[in-house]
Amino acid sequence: MKPRIGLLGCTLLVLTSGVARAAILPPGFSESVVAGDIARPTAMDFAPDGRLFVCQQDGQLRVIKNDVLPATPFLSVAVDPGGERGLLGVAFDPSFAGSANDPEDGDLPPSAFSWTIVFHHADHTHPFLGPIANTTNGTFTIPTSGETSANVFYRVHLTVTDSAGAQSSASVDILPNVVTLVLATEALGVQVTLDGQPVATPHFVQSVVGMRRALAPPPRSVWAKSITAS
Repeated sequence: MKPRIGLLGCTLLVLTSGVARAAILPPGFSESVVAGDIARPTAMDFAPDGRLFVCQQDGQLRVIKNDVLPATPFLSVAVDPGGERGLLGVAFDPSFAGSANDPEDGDLPPSAFSWTIVFHHADHTHPFLGPIANTTNGTFTIPTSGETSANVFYRVHLTVTDSAGAQSSASVDILPNVVTLVLATEALGVQVTLDGQPVATPHFVQSVVGMRRALAPPPRSVWAKSITAS
């Protein structure tokens, strides 16, 4: 008889960089204040229980729960907040765990478990990790560079094998948090580069939270012409 598998859900939460609020929003979006009194926020991440952790550049880690921001920081870290330094990121490690049993063997041992993690992008896949054997749980690190498309996710596969060689498999998907990046300039139509590709402002693009993107301004002569144009 095939083993029965219990596979815990996984949540992906990764770093995000602070982005200045833009004046232009894409259609269907609205702006609302969740919490004030946050000085120089640099990054944020959602905990599995729904709390929102927000980094301040001065080293304070603030927590918002049920739209309430306590006056006392969750944590304070001694940092150098000058320039682009300071407390710049927070993340919760993605984790996975499973259990399996069958009528003949009862609860199956770690040696019966085999894990693989596959990266899905659009309509194709890439091997990411595995096979990982002899464990019922683990963690892995999500890269913050590489594929910049928002149409991505990770799939954790578990296969267990009992003493008679019968196998069962299960999987769970780790979906990213996605935001809309807004590139805006005072003058319309200014050409900047995003990940090496030219785009004209205002420009809206979906991006996975925490993925590093390369943004560059136009050449100085073009910028000067754009901001002085009548």
